[in-house]
Amino acid sequence: MRVAVYARFSTTLQDARSIEDQVRRCGRFASERDWTVAAEFSDAAQSGATLERAGLQRLLASAGARPRPFDAVLVDDLSRLSRDAGHSWRIVFEDLAGRGVELYDCTTGMSSQGPGARLMFGALGLVNDTFLQLVKAETHRGLEGRALAGFATGGRCFGYATRLEEDPPDPDRPRSVTYVNGAEARTVRRIFEAYASGSSLREIAQRLNASGIRAPYDGHGYSKPNGQGWSAVTISFLLRNERYVGRLVWNKRRFQRTPTGTRALLNPKDKWVVKDRPDLRIVDDALWSRVRARTSDHRRLGTPKPRQRRGPLSGLVVCAACGSRFAVSGQKRKGGRIYRNLRCSANATRGDAICANSLAIAEQKLTMAVAHTIRGTVDQYWPEFERAFRAEWADAQVRLASSAPSADLDEEVGRLTARVDRLSDLLADNGDVEGILRRLRAEETKLRELRERRDALVAPKGSAPRPPSAQRVRAYFEDVAGTLLANPEGAREALAAVFSGITLRPVGQNYRLELEMTTAAPTEESGRRKSALSSVAGAGFEPATFGL
Repeated sequence: MRVAVYARFSTTLQDARSIEDQVRRCGRFASERDWTVAAEFSDAAQSGATLERAGLQRLLASAGARPRPFDAVLVDDLSRLSRDAGHSWRIVFEDLAGRGVELYDCTTGMSSQGPGARLMFGALGLVNDTFLQLVKAETHRGLEGRALAGFATGGRCFGYATRLEEDPPDPDRPRSVTYVNGAEARTVRRIFEAYASGSSLREIAQRLNASGIRAPYDGHGYSKPNGQGWSAVTISFLLRNERYVGRLVWNKRRFQRTPTGTRALLNPKDKWVVKDRPDLRIVDDALWSRVRARTSDHRRLGTPKPRQRRGPLSGLVVCAACGSRFAVSGQKRKGGRIYRNLRCSANATRGDAICANSLAIAEQKLTMAVAHTIRGTVDQYWPEFERAFRAEWADAQVRLASSAPSADLDEEVGRLTARVDRLSDLLADNGDVEGILRRLRAEETKLRELRERRDALVAPKGSAPRPPSAQRVRAYFEDVAGTLLANPEGAREALAAVFSGITLRPVGQNYRLELEMTTAAPTEESGRRKSALSSVAGAGFEPATFGL
């Protein structure tokens, strides 16, 4: 059997050789069973509380590849996979099991497909999750003590820096002291003065970028979706930060993970830790009041506009010049329809100093270009595409056929069957039958309905739908543009799943569209395919050209 090894350790304070130790133990577990280690994946200094780990994501992507490079995954213990009980369950019994991949905990020897696996893995997941919650509680308690004592609690705030305290009471655990960074403080006052004098958020951001002033997270290894530099959003948050008038607030928010990301939630005010620090004041009360005066009761500073209906390419198109996303830069209504223009968001919000690409493109024209490329790709690679489609169809039918009915329904059917049997026996031995007969009929009705519900979960043998004909599959691509525009939300999800990159590269006064596919034909020699289309100012676009 071919196996993959996954290893992880949590913080930079831990020994990096922990990865080597885990891989060695998993390798020994494999060799004792004459298994072949086909791949290794690891995450160094990555918390087990999150799934956003590069090594883990590569592991899951490889598990879904065809042909599958391994049959099982080995971890030293389940906590290396995740400390979160929900995450562990989803990875083991959905992400991996759904692809036919088994997981082994080398410390206990347990397999995710062994008897009682769900009970044992669930129990281990709860233990790991409890440990995670205890660590969070202890960390929060320690940070609260630092906040009450006036020490830094982590995080970065533009205008300030930290240094270790002198003569700490515990030399092994010195605390951080916050102080004003003079150069950054001057920029903070410049921003407040400019806004109080009537400049817009965007104007301030573009002036700072043109002056070459580094934004808060530039140069710190922090990646922002829309690139480096100042933006209107950055200025908005800075102007609302009470720290600049010497008021420090800790524990104002808590962060809750959701299926779509992390969400900040406001804590009750009685849980806030507030400290007045006049020594950290950068902006005086008069300037702070002038900034507040520019905001009205019905329009808070930096309040986003109501979200409009998004197009099929919203959030997916990237500027080749700077790596930022394209966003709507203008729109008009004609004949009851809305026509939007797209433009590099970094250029639009941060100015030419951050990205010199100021070319705009009609959203509908870009959608047509993407549709043309998809249609051309299907036409050119039709035999490979059809084979991949049929293979995926067959895999889907196997997964559906092998899915067991609900365990809860099975258990309920068993209980009701036993109850009906007992009532039947009682009826045979009892002379007064009316009451027992009524109960028996009611229970039999419940049992019949429950069996119908259970049987509906499993398709009868021979009822699997036949795959559509080649002509029908090809017909799906006759009007790709119409399909994309008819259902923008569904189209956007489908495009995001198929393409790892939708890039616009400025060439003179036109754009070149580059689509990089995440899917490949199910052959060993096929790799990631990249197709490019030279597009699109004027009446149309040039024919697509493709290459492997």
